[in-house]
Formats: sequence, structure tokens, C-alpha cells
Amino acid sequence: MRPYAIATALVVLALAPLAPADPILSLANAPADYTPGQSFSFDVVLTGAADLASYNVVVEMTAVSGALGAGGDAWFVPPADPPTERYVFGGYSDYFLSQVSTAGGGYALVTSHWNDPDGTPPLDGVDTVAGVNDIVVHVTVATAATLADSLHLSLDAVLLELDTPTANVPVAGFDVLQADVAATGPLEVPEVPEPTVLLCLCAAAPALLKRRRSRQG
Repeated sequence: MRPYAIATALVVLALAPLAPADPILSLANAPADYTPGQSFSFDVVLTGAADLASYNVVVEMTAVSGALGAGGDAWFVPPADPPTERYVFGGYSDYFLSQVSTAGGGYALVTSHWNDPDGTPPLDGVDTVAGVNDIVVHVTVATAATLADSLHLSLDAVLLELDTPTANVPVAGFDVLQADVAATGPLEVPEVPEPTVLLCLCAAAPALLKRRRSRQG
């Protein structure tokens, strides 16, 4: 390889890590399972978004056996304020709105906010950094003691908005992010196994262990 070609390759490799990554929106910190009659929480996390000034994020919830609908055995508890830590807009609370919708036979938590701390246009854009200001909304799900079903949680790609200070102009990489959200399957949170199931598993454990040892012998 000629010297100038080697130099060019080294420059490309040096600049590669500086290329901006596509933003990622995900559901994080959800529990492995839930106990009927108790609440559980998780976060909607946005990393790598540049110049974010407003958003509209919809989290949907259904039961594996079918839609929950109004008056179901699980429901969203809409937050009155943004998260106190790691919020995308740094704890700024004005114009924050989060409400529950039951349209379409399931529950949806609709959260939106625009960032205007100085009170004058245009809106103020921020860059979302993992572990610093990456939480869009902290979601709480309440469940009834009668619920005996796994819950499915997902993000709505169609109603998703992540805009810059320029009206109706999305953040860089939004198309890729939206396609990824649409292609991602729901997050399943099953109920804690019933005590009878646990007893059966405990009763079967010695037999399974003995069978395994006999095979090894």
C-alpha cells in the first residue's frame, strides 16, 4: 500500500468514532415479573438524540390473553411531573403533560413536553446523554390482585415525535429510530408464579437432580 493510501486509511479510522450514532428509544429497568395487586415501574429512555426540543411518546399496554380496555385489572398511573433525575430536559417541569388513553381496547400513556425554560421562542434543544439526561418518562403500572396474565408493553411508532427547535423538524436519525421502534416486539412482564406452581417445581427438583446425577454416573 502506498504511503498516501495508508495515511488516508488512518484518517478515516480516526474519524470513525466521531460519527454521530443514531438515537435509540427503549423501555428500560422493567422488572422480570410482577406480583398481582402491586405496582411496578420502568423508564422510557432516549439516548443519542441531538438538539431535542419537544417530544410526544406513547407507551401501550395490553394483556397477553387480550386487550385490557377501560376498567381492566392493570392500568397506568400518569406522572404529575417529569422524573427528578436524568430527565431529558433537566428537571424543567412547565408544559409537561402525561395522561392515560383507553382508545383501541388497550391502555396508552401519552406523554409530551416542549422545552422552553426562558419563555421566549424558539424552543431550547438539548443532546440526550446516556446516564445523564436520558429518561423521557418514569412509568408506573398498577395491577389488581385479581390479575392473572402477562402484560405486554410497547412504544407506538406512529404517534412518536422527537423534534428539534425548528417546528416539525425531527432530530437527526429519527427515521431509523422510528423504524426500529415499529419493528421491536413488545416487552413482556409475566406475573410471579403462583405458590402451587412453585411447590410443584420444588417437589420435582430432587427427582430431576437424582436423574441428572444418574446420567453423569
